[in-house]
Amino acid sequence: MGRCFELNVILMHHPVVDKEQRIITTSLTHLDVHDIARSCRTFGVNKYYISHPSPLMRKIAQNIVVHWLNGGVQYQENRAEALGRIEIVDSLDMALLKAGPCKIVTTSAIDGGDRISFPEMSSTIKNSQEKFMLVFGTGWGLAPEVLQRADYFLEPIAGFDGYNHLSVRAAVAIILSRLM
Repeated sequence: MGRCFELNVILMHHPVVDKEQRIITTSLTHLDVHDIARSCRTFGVNKYYISHPSPLMRKIAQNIVVHWLNGGVQYQENRAEALGRIEIVDSLDMALLKAGPCKIVTTSAIDGGDRISFPEMSSTIKNSQEKFMLVFGTGWGLAPEVLQRADYFLEPIAGFDGYNHLSVRAAVAIILSRLM
């Protein structure tokens, strides 16, 4: 029996918060483009959306993708395959429009809220015929207005001694591994 679910990932650069919980916009980093795409490909994610409100930042992201899909494919075919699943958008709403109706799954390293465990979310995804959009934030995390849209709010990744300030790249890889 083939899989019936569809999991998408979006990396949000706005609206996110800084360490004082102010709404900000973060810069795009090429490492997030590459590494998250590779994790998404490894764990069977349908599409990896990169969301940025700045046309210039979207153009930079698109240039990275085009490079690897054209000339870079000769250097590293696996990376080109992973980057081929990227779609650049200006907002969560645009990603949802492109993906179609999705259940929104948000993440946060900060404790609090009514959370769903990784095993429960994994079962929900794998036993559903619905689409899911797993939302990650840059900076110090997703803005409250994004978290409030969630159908599901994942538990934070627990470390060994309370320290929890992973890069978004590491968090995506860990969470996808736990869910898939």
